[in-house]
Amino acid sequence: MNTKGKSYTEMKKIVMYIGGLYKRSKKRADLMRYHNVVEENRTIYDDDAQLLHLIDRTLQDCNKNTALIIRKDYLDNHIDKWHEHYFARSTYYRLKRTAIQEFLEKL
Repeated sequence: MNTKGKSYTEMKKIVMYIGGLYKRSKKRADLMRYHNVVEENRTIYDDDAQLLHLIDRTLQDCNKNTALIIRKDYLDNHIDKWHEHYFARSTYYRLKRTAIQEFLEKL
C-alpha cells in the first residue's frame, strides 16, 4: 500500500481497521470450526482464511519489532502497557510510528 502523502493518524486508522477485520475473521473462522459448520459456509470461511493468511504473511515480511508491535497493539486482544517490558516509552512510540508505515507498505 502506498503511504506517501498519508499522515500518521490516517495510517494508524487504517491499521486499526485492518486489526478489527483480522479479529472478526479469526473469531468467525474459529467459531465455524468449533461448531463444525465450515462446509455450509465454505466461501465465508475461505475468505476469512485468505485475509488471515495475508496479514500473517505480511507480518513475516516485516522486521521483528514491527511484527511484535502490530500484533500486540492491533491484532491480539489488547493488553495495556505490554510494551513496558520490551521498550522505553520514547523508543516504543518511535518504533510504533515506523511499524505502522512498514506494515502498510508491505501490505
